[in-house]
Amino acid sequence: MKLFILIFMLVMISVLSAQEWSEPINISNTEEMDSNPEFCIDNNGVLHCVWRLQIEANFRKIYYSKSEDEGETWSEPLNISQNNELWMGLPHIVSDSQNNLYVAYLHNVAGTGDTPRIYFTKFDGTSWCQPYCISEQYGGVGMSDVVVDNNDRVYVFWHWGGLEGEIYYRYLENDEWSDIICPYENNSDHYCLAEAVSDDNNNLHCIIDHHPEEIGSRTSYIKYDYYSDTWEDAIILAERRCQQGKDINLDTNDFPHLVWREYTNDSIPPNDGTFYSYYDGANFSEPEILVEDPWWQVIEIDGNNVIHIVEAEKYDTGSDIVKNLVYYNNSNNIWEGNIIFESDNSAGLPKIDIFEDKLYLIFFNSNDVTESDIYFMQKEIDTIASEENIIQDISHNNIKLSQNYPNPFNPQTKINFSLRKGGKTTLKIFNVKGQLVKLLVNEHKQKGDHSVIWNGTDMQNRQVSSGVYYYRLQVENRVKTKSLTLVK
Repeated sequence: MKLFILIFMLVMISVLSAQEWSEPINISNTEEMDSNPEFCIDNNGVLHCVWRLQIEANFRKIYYSKSEDEGETWSEPLNISQNNELWMGLPHIVSDSQNNLYVAYLHNVAGTGDTPRIYFTKFDGTSWCQPYCISEQYGGVGMSDVVVDNNDRVYVFWHWGGLEGEIYYRYLENDEWSDIICPYENNSDHYCLAEAVSDDNNNLHCIIDHHPEEIGSRTSYIKYDYYSDTWEDAIILAERRCQQGKDINLDTNDFPHLVWREYTNDSIPPNDGTFYSYYDGANFSEPEILVEDPWWQVIEIDGNNVIHIVEAEKYDTGSDIVKNLVYYNNSNNIWEGNIIFESDNSAGLPKIDIFEDKLYLIFFNSNDVTESDIYFMQKEIDTIASEENIIQDISHNNIKLSQNYPNPFNPQTKINFSLRKGGKTTLKIFNVKGQLVKLLVNEHKQKGDHSVIWNGTDMQNRQVSSGVYYYRLQVENRVKTKSLTLVK
């Protein structure tokens, strides 16, 4: 019995410590505007980060820094674009099996009137090569992504032609570049790749902006089959127009999971939400609304298939100011959120990755309108708790949100929640499109047990239709969401 108690206490200490994110570390630490961070982790666990530094309005460089001690200290930032006059932007970085680094970025975005190009540079373990153009006559209005597969084939994607444009890419294999490829050039629709990831069989899974002729931009999924060298038809996932902030990752079965920002109504200006969908081996799940009023979202999945999402969320509904970074996971089969960073001015463009038992986060933060820097945070992943199922809901035991009862319900249902600490509390009902249906609680609540009745009405006390709805509890910086069903 004593041994069990000792083991339990050790697991408790391990899990509790694993819940906390580290204090932010300034990577760039300049007096200029640093933004557009991207990073990768090589096979030795070394972190490599690139970003764009703005010197003047049309003069920007690409900088690089690395950390060999899990992000505790970073090397002196290095200008790898070797640029002294032009606008560089949107860098992406990957590492191959030999720990070579590859960076692609947008060259000459503005200032000369010339078409922007895609430039590329490689670090072979000793030095960075002179950057060179790989897009030839096909310029880029947007740098899309860089991906490396298990055979060390390096893909560089870009977008050319505005909203009526196409996906272009080429790959580097055995130090030789392929021809420039446009996978959907004979299709009347238009495509713009957002993010891509390679699976164990070297297939590519991509989340894209898809512009069918008859409708506007829709978040969609496409797949490249490595062995047949073919691109499959796009699968449209979004119902309404989508904005920036899309990401994709694979679970242990190599099934894709996607997050994106989508409008939730047709008002002007429209509301928006974070949507999530996954492939179950046969079909994609019905998109699920996770968060209201987001700005940017990224996703990673660990070896236990726990989903980790970090979002840059708007300061207030209808505002484009982003001040909070919020971390979500579904370790207890419900979405739980925690505000992990609050900016004095604005923060955003988060990027996350997993190496062994740690989740790494890089983002930009601006403390005023004239300066911004690149920051790093990390947290341990709860491998012990998820493998042994010894402890549940430790990270969010300050709040407990129960399943509504009855469920399904008609005409009313009770929602119970408990607070171990009091605080500013909101309880909201959303429909499956992410639209706010009812605000049930919006006040400071004391610690203890609380109950709220929802009678199936909206903000104007009109009866809503049958269907699935979501109820979202937020207490200070803790968030939990569950679903309920109204039947008539």
